Amino acid sequence: MKKLLTTLLSIIALTISAFAQTPSDDSLRQMMALAGVDKMLDNSINSMIKVQRDMFEERLKQSGQLSHDTITQMGAVHEKYIRQSVVGLLNEQTKEQMANLYIMVAKNHLTQREVDDNIRFLQSESGQSISQKTPLIMTEYSQQAQLLLMQSLIQNTVNSEESQRQMRQEMQAILEK
Repeated sequence: MKKLLTTLLSIIALTISAFAQTPSDDSLRQMMALAGVDKMLDNSINSMIKVQRDMFEERLKQSGQLSHDTITQMGAVHEKYIRQSVVGLLNEQTKEQMANLYIMVAKNHLTQREVDDNIRFLQSESGQSISQKTPLIMTEYSQQAQLLLMQSLIQNTVNSEESQRQMRQEMQAILEK
């Protein structure tokens, strides 16, 4: 009986460890490649650059002193230098560090079985289709979300200016006492 119990416990322990096994670096890299993580990063960066340019141009518009063409030209120059900075930051060494960071984080949350199952899915026709469309979805989503956030920022700026005016009045009243 004791021998049977020990055998059963050993089988259960092996089964649990097989299901909870930490994924290998190679399998996570394969999953990243199939999922198009590098394309998502590129799209994310391009979206960030577009937001930076849009915000820069919006600030120039609010000044009311420049023509639309001048604002557009200045926006293009601003974007050019942001791109140069980003390209300098995202060299091969940085990309490798980012991949290693992803692997480290993924190991905290995924098992080898989950990674293997995801790889099989990503290799399927549906998985490949979704992987190809995900960067496009995320780019479009990011652009729409950024527009929404910019509108909110503009509204908050108006609210903030009113709040600042009220704050100055209250502080002035304190000083006048």
